[in-house]
Amino acid sequence: MQSLEEFDKDNISDATAKKLSKYIEDPVYTAEAVAKQSRAAMSLCMWTRAMHVYNRVAKVVGPKRETLRRAEASLADANKKLAEKQ
Repeated sequence: MQSLEEFDKDNISDATAKKLSKYIEDPVYTAEAVAKQSRAAMSLCMWTRAMHVYNRVAKVVGPKRETLRRAEASLADANKKLAEKQ
């Protein structure tokens, strides 16, 4: 349990994501189907699916966050220069 709680979801490698995709794309690998075999396995299935979604979203949002950070820094610099001139 501790390894799941401490899992570094922000640094999932592309190789790991690709391996995970094989399972995620399997129509039998759903929480409902897995729950028929084991409630614990159902929870792991839900967790792996959540990590897969998080990884996909993080790859889209990450660069946008960096662009926002740079824009905010540029704005702060421009505001500082403007305040000095006033």
